[in-house]
Amino acid sequence: MKKIKIGEVIYQLRKEKSMTQEQLANFIGVSTAAISKWESGNSYPDITLLPVLATFFNITIDYLLNYRVRVSEEKVKEIYFECNELFNNSDFDVAVDRTNDYLKKYSLSYF
Repeated sequence: MKKIKIGEVIYQLRKEKSMTQEQLANFIGVSTAAISKWESGNSYPDITLLPVLATFFNITIDYLLNYRVRVSEEKVKEIYFECNELFNNSDFDVAVDRTNDYLKKYSLSYF
């Protein structure tokens, strides 16, 4: 079973904001020890804190959990051709909106 890397993600995001563990703990309402345990991989945040953390860091819960969806090469080609067709033969704003929808849906994807 693949290990959840939420602690690594929290650590990285906290460092990007130049925050201490204590500052993050105070904001979320947990102990500094809890943040330390999460970041070291010794425990995980309670599931009810995931939306709080995601909102605070302005990320998705998928990103927080380092969840990635595998997209088939066929699906990537399908999306490419659809977007290409929209940009070539459709309203530009429609094409941009559709492309952005795919980027949101598959932002953490790989193939």
